[in-house]
Amino acid sequence: MKIMKSFFSIYIFPAIGLLFFAHYNTLFAQGEIKTLSWDYVHVEAVIKNNGRMEVRETLGIRFTGDWNGSYRYFDTGWGEGIRLLSVERQDLAGNWYDLKQGSIDDLDEYIFDKATGMVKWRSRNFDDPPFQNDLIVYRITVEYQGLFSRGISKEYNLNHDFSFSDREGQIGEMSVTISWEDQWEERTGNPSPQLYEATRSLQPGEGLVIKVPLKFIGDNSQFSNSPWLILFGRIGIWVLLLGILGLVQYLLYLLARKKGVFVEPEKIQDYKRCDELLGDWKPEEIAILAETDVVSTWITRLVASGDLRTGKDESGNFFLEKLSSDIAFSEEDKKIIPKIFVNGRNKVTASDIKEYYKTKKESFNLSSEVQKNYKERLKDRGLLKHSTGLWRVIEFVSSKVLEKPGFLFLGFIVFAIVYMFFGEPVLNKYGVTTERFLPSLFLTVFFTIVAIAITDDHYGLEDLKHHRKKYVFDKFIFSLIPSTVFLFFYIWQIPMEIEMLFVVFGFAFLLSLQHLIRYSPITFLLQIQTGLGILAVQKFLEDKLLDEDECDIPVGYCSFIPALDLTESVEYRIDDMKKTDCLHLIPENIERLSNVQNWDRSRIHSSSYRLSSTNFTAAGIAATTGLIGAGGAFGGAGASSAWSNVSNFASSSNYVVPSSSSGGGGGSSGGGGGGGW
Repeated sequence: MKIMKSFFSIYIFPAIGLLFFAHYNTLFAQGEIKTLSWDYVHVEAVIKNNGRMEVRETLGIRFTGDWNGSYRYFDTGWGEGIRLLSVERQDLAGNWYDLKQGSIDDLDEYIFDKATGMVKWRSRNFDDPPFQNDLIVYRITVEYQGLFSRGISKEYNLNHDFSFSDREGQIGEMSVTISWEDQWEERTGNPSPQLYEATRSLQPGEGLVIKVPLKFIGDNSQFSNSPWLILFGRIGIWVLLLGILGLVQYLLYLLARKKGVFVEPEKIQDYKRCDELLGDWKPEEIAILAETDVVSTWITRLVASGDLRTGKDESGNFFLEKLSSDIAFSEEDKKIIPKIFVNGRNKVTASDIKEYYKTKKESFNLSSEVQKNYKERLKDRGLLKHSTGLWRVIEFVSSKVLEKPGFLFLGFIVFAIVYMFFGEPVLNKYGVTTERFLPSLFLTVFFTIVAIAITDDHYGLEDLKHHRKKYVFDKFIFSLIPSTVFLFFYIWQIPMEIEMLFVVFGFAFLLSLQHLIRYSPITFLLQIQTGLGILAVQKFLEDKLLDEDECDIPVGYCSFIPALDLTESVEYRIDDMKKTDCLHLIPENIERLSNVQNWDRSRIHSSSYRLSSTNFTAAGIAATTGLIGAGGAFGGAGASSAWSNVSNFASSSNYVVPSSSSGGGGGSSGGGGGGGW
């Protein structure tokens, strides 16, 4: 009990006291009277010969209570704009003086948000006493643009709300004086100026709409274009940019053709040329470039070299067994082997691996592990690009930030601060609202990621066979996705400064241009040339497997079979052509063949190791080792089961950590609102 009393006395009661005093002013201020009304609003409007209308509003505002100041915002229709000319205050002697623009921290300062058409000013310093039924008179002068557009007909209808119905407080007295310059006439013959007065006080929600039929007797070519004409003009600019981008793509295509990107693969005549093209490539590197099964390729190579063994246990589960010490593996494999042979085991099944990572609550994907380590070799060769720029940011965000809500929340806070103090003032200067900017930013980034994701920056064997020219067109289309999304938010915003117009279209153009250049075939020239060589090797070996003559493919090529996507060709030769002279290419058979032939297993890495160097034919070896007939493990149907078992092992060993839930006539215009703050 004593502990509870101490807890309440030390923590709870002081906290309640602090809350009470913090809200003391608020609680008692609710009983104070706080009102705002408009004693009078007098408007002087001049319709000018350039098709614009200058409006000067004199506002008599009566304050009672602790108001900071007031505001007035101006509604504009589609195609219309507004320019603020001045904000003034009348002193006690009846003299007018200008308010200072840029802040509302001090008395007689104001800000103007062009995006929303709002003028907001300070009438009382924070530490000044509350107003006591004080009348302050302000004068705001603005110019409406786009009320009247050029056209064949020169008859116009002014239909304008000179009040601001969305406001606090009533307007006690309101009058509007409309005049027009010498090239305008009122169609009913009324002279300029005309006085319009409200017959009673205007309550909140009520406005004062005035309609005047007008005729322009001068040259209206200086008037604004119609909104539709402006919109079509901007669409025309975008079409022009598309044409320029298309020309850039065509020039890139011509350059790619000159560099040999679109030539057909060479026709290989012998194994010597085949070995030259394969060079010192590891099968895994070729599998990555060819976009084939990299796991089957990796395991086949290690089984063939005697470092791993595959098989099935008593329960029929496919397993991998490590036969060599860890130091015997390559640098790349040393990073992969410990992640497969978990808990220090030398023999594992897919369920062993999956259960281990499930217990550790870590994701695991064998294909990703092999690709990650062997892609680094390709990057060092200059065949794959190291992640740069935007893609590094995307990788960081996806792998670090999105998985940690704290980082994501912190990022939003930093962005909000930067935007509030630096971005918003600049954008508002050009009439870009936050409601428009933020969706355009996020959707442009999102669709940029989409464009990157669906644009193939890799040329696999099927791509090189069938899609090299198609990719030029696809990349052009994909490059337009983010820029089109970005333009959607701005192209129809009719009142746009010329500087902003250049920024919008310039950004859209550069967004597409960088995509075109980044994914141009010229950028991937070395990769394409290497791929064409690999395609030539694939064709050469495929012809050997599908030929009626004896298959003389060297045993050293066994690990290149899945890398070159030739497992089905091996299966077809065995099952459909009924030929057993390619059984030596199946990894499980290498051990049997090496026992019979006394081969040096370490030479299996060399693609120049040929069966023809022995005194036995391929068919003879198959028969001698019992690889055909009923006793053969891979004779008859299912000849490619070695690779299908490996693929099943790789996919079933994967584990993913579960994610947590988580015109001729003017339309109606004017209006707006006002109040205090």
